[in-house]
Amino acid sequence: MVDWATEVITWDQIREIVEIGTVESLGKLKRSEQQLKTYRAFMDKVRQDYASVADFIKISVLDSASKLNSEGKKEAVDSEHGGQQIVWHLNDFPYYFEDNVQHWLLWSSDRPLEQQLVAQQIAAKFPEQQWEHIMFVNPAALQSVLAIWHCHVLVRPKQQ
Repeated sequence: MVDWATEVITWDQIREIVEIGTVESLGKLKRSEQQLKTYRAFMDKVRQDYASVADFIKISVLDSASKLNSEGKKEAVDSEHGGQQIVWHLNDFPYYFEDNVQHWLLWSSDRPLEQQLVAQQIAAKFPEQQWEHIMFVNPAALQSVLAIWHCHVLVRPKQQ
């Protein structure tokens, strides 16, 4: 079995995979071979420059201040924002989906979001009159950033 998707994953396939919701099914949501190569090269660079992948997310997505640690790597310092931050970020390395599917990440700086709050965030950004959405949280075994809670939100314009 290869680490990448060999065919574009359709909206209906995404819906079915997420409804099943197991590690095995969600593991079918993959990047293309080229996307995966680009992602891995980027992550290698992140690991060279940052104390951890979580530090990279805190600094680049959650806008935390940074300092250099004793190894010369960037490390996040406590946020000046105070309290919880909730940030939308278009996935820089989306899975191999149809062209009309946007792959967003919803990050929470300090704790998991309640399902109701996630639903409110999605409705505010992607009104249901215009967008279809699928939301999921990868199981720990599939997460590349365990230290910061995030969910995947896949959207596409409503079909007429």
